[in-house]
Amino acid sequence: MLLVRGALVLTMDAAGTLHRDGAVLIEGPNIRAVGLAVELERESGITHVVGGEHHLVMPGLVNAHNHCFQTLYRGLGDGHGLAEWSAQTVLPLSRGLGRAEAAAGAGLACLEMALGGTTPFVDSHYIHVDPGAFDGVAETVVASGLRALL
Repeated sequence: MLLVRGALVLTMDAAGTLHRDGAVLIEGPNIRAVGLAVELERESGITHVVGGEHHLVMPGLVNAHNHCFQTLYRGLGDGHGLAEWSAQTVLPLSRGLGRAEAAAGAGLACLEMALGGTTPFVDSHYIHVDPGAFDGVAETVVASGLRALL
């Protein structure tokens, strides 16, 4: 089992419970208990402890609008408005977006989201010149362990 400790554990339950010096006990893919660290530390079977006195433990953030493949286009077209950027950068580059390129963009996007605390996201992959591009995104998202609506 994994014990995730935090100076604060924000539960986001209906009562707005906040545990100071709290912890979350995780068994496999499931949260087994949430409460005070001093109480949860007594559980037998804990194999790993992460976090500590300077950490906030909270549910994952949700990214409700994303285009994973566009991580590849970051920095291109800076200073342009959305319409101009889409017409001059996104659409032309996306004609060459295949399975491998889409997977690379999705991999970078998933890594950045996970590092920032995002756990589920919605991805609008609307460039379908190569139908394999969508499969590259989907396979990469599954491998990342994040949850997504594609």
